[in-house]
Amino acid sequence: MAAILFAKFRSYTIDELLNRLDEGYYQALDIICTNARNCAAQLSIEPEHPSLSLYSGIYTALLDDIQRLLLFRKQVVVPYVQELLAKVEDGHNCTNCSGNCHVGHNAQLMSLLDSHKEIKDVLSAMHTAAMPMYNDVEYPEGYRVLRNEVAVIDTMLTELFYIEESSLIPKIIEAQKAINA
Repeated sequence: MAAILFAKFRSYTIDELLNRLDEGYYQALDIICTNARNCAAQLSIEPEHPSLSLYSGIYTALLDDIQRLLLFRKQVVVPYVQELLAKVEDGHNCTNCSGNCHVGHNAQLMSLLDSHKEIKDVLSAMHTAAMPMYNDVEYPEGYRVLRNEVAVIDTMLTELFYIEESSLIPKIIEAQKAINA
């Protein structure tokens, strides 16, 4: 099912794909993480439910990890892919380089793959971090809002992982091959 829903991403050029990822995921996730962080901060001072402070702290740490992963994409992955595209357009050939170029390409790809492992870890932690919802306990509305924000983040992060794995990384590898990296 996911392959059908996200097939359009494979048809985009690498430039179009980066723009779609930036607008639809990197920026949107950043905004939702900020909203969730605000909810968690409000819950951390909830006097009636001291356990909410623990859970809001866990969510805040996870949100920090997610925003760090997004920052990595904006500051490292996107500029690298743009540089890679410029090399492809210029007809660059890495076999004629001094050798530093090749090492840089492999390191960039490996750092993105390491980042994907971190996304898996964050998703796993998000699934175990939720406070149990008991019928006899009345939770503040802010906790329900936070849980909803986290559910949206979970879905978007899963989609981002899938799109990068199935579309972005193969396009990066293809571009690297085009310049003999």
